[in-house]
Amino acid sequence: VALRGRAERRELVAKAAVLVVHGKPAEADLLLAQVPVDETPSSLEAANAFQAAGEWHLVSGRWEAAAERFAGVARAMANVDPSDSDNVSRHLLAAVAAVCQSGDQARYEWIRKMALERFAGSTHKVVAEQVLKAVLLRPAEPWMLPPLRPLAERVERALAPEESPWDNAELEGWSCFSLALYNYREADFPRALQWAERSLSLGRGNAARKASCQAVMAMTAARTGNMEQAQALWEEAQQVVAERFSRPMSLKAEQQSLWFDWVNARTLLEEAAGDLNRPGP
Repeated sequence: VALRGRAERRELVAKAAVLVVHGKPAEADLLLAQVPVDETPSSLEAANAFQAAGEWHLVSGRWEAAAERFAGVARAMANVDPSDSDNVSRHLLAAVAAVCQSGDQARYEWIRKMALERFAGSTHKVVAEQVLKAVLLRPAEPWMLPPLRPLAERVERALAPEESPWDNAELEGWSCFSLALYNYREADFPRALQWAERSLSLGRGNAARKASCQAVMAMTAARTGNMEQAQALWEEAQQVVAERFSRPMSLKAEQQSLWFDWVNARTLLEEAAGDLNRPGP
C-alpha cells in the first residue's frame, strides 16, 4: 500500500510538472494539492513544480496555499540533495516566510524541526546563517537554541577579522543579522545590538535587511527598558515595510530585497510591536 501511494504521488507530481511547463499553474496546483506536504516526493521535479505553484499563489496573495507549496519545495530539496549547500537551505527562507505569513504555527514548527535535523551539522557559513534566520524567525523554545549554537559559531568564525574577506557584502550583512537574531533569542542583548549595527554598516542599503535589523534593535531596546528608542526604531522600519506591502507582492527583487526578505521583516516587526506594548523589563 505504501509503495502504491508513493507511486501515485510521483505520478501526480510528474503530471503537474508537465502542466507547469505548458503554462497551466492552476491545473498543476489542483494535482499538487492532493500530495500531503510531508509526503512530497524527493525530486527536483517535485521541487520545481511546487515552487511554480507557490509563486502562482504568492503573486495573488493566497498565503495559505503558497505556504503549503513552498513547504513542499523545502521538503523535496532537503531530501533529494544531501549536500551541505545553500542551494538547498535557501528554500527554507521562502517556506518559513510564507508559512509565518499564513499564520500556520504548526507548519512552522514542522519546518523548524526538519531544518534542525537536516542542517544542524552544517559547516557551510551561508547555510548556517540561512538556517539561523529560518529557525529563529519567531520566538524559539529553549530546546532549539543549543543545537543552533554550532551554526552561530560557524557564522561568527567566518566574520572574524583573521578570516578571508567576504566577496559579497550583502551575504556578510545577512550573516551579521543572523547573529543579531540568534543573540536576541538567547537574551544576550548587547551582542544582539552589536551584530545588528554591524549589519547596518554593510552593503548598499538592502531595505528589508535594514528593517529586520531595526526590528531586532527595537525589541532589544524594549527588553532593556529604552521604550522611546524602541518606538523610534519600530516606526522607521514599519513605515518602509508598510509601504512595500501597500503594493502587490512581486517575485522580482525590490530595493535589493527578495519577497521573502520583506515578509520576514514584517513578521519580526509584528513581534516587535508586541514588545512595545509590554511593561518594562
